[in-house]
Amino acid sequence: MDKFSLVGHSLGGGIAHAYTLAHPDKVNKLVLIDGAGIDAHTTWFGRLLMSLFTIKARLKKDETYLSVVQNGDVAPQTFTDRLSEIKVPTLIVWGKRDGYLPVRQAYKAHRLIRSSRLHIFEDAWHAPHKEHPKEFNRLLLDFFAAWLNSSLELVR
Repeated sequence: MDKFSLVGHSLGGGIAHAYTLAHPDKVNKLVLIDGAGIDAHTTWFGRLLMSLFTIKARLKKDETYLSVVQNGDVAPQTFTDRLSEIKVPTLIVWGKRDGYLPVRQAYKAHRLIRSSRLHIFEDAWHAPHKEHPKEFNRLLLDFFAAWLNSSLELVR
């Protein structure tokens, strides 16, 4: 199977972390948008939302959600100790005003993932791709184009 790129937002970012770490040979680029799983710290509002989502998942018997969000049903699943294992070019995008996952997590991920680029949207909350779609799309296209151009140089 050919390699592919992953883009994950919030919980999808946690899934993208997990997949990239489990299958590093399959992922060629990674984009994390206010991605969960960097560490266990959330804001008070984030903890409230997580509790509500978890209760809802238990009531609906949503084992997939519960298995992704919690490790052994004890604590949120995080990848702090393994982020440095991610070697693929990674774009980390975050809303500075994220009231759910603190922006310090973006800086932490950027420090730990050596091949990463970081872009902070100063006036965005938890979904900068929705709040600033034109700027986000340009950022994403530039990220993929830069990688494509460098890959073509290697082939020549």
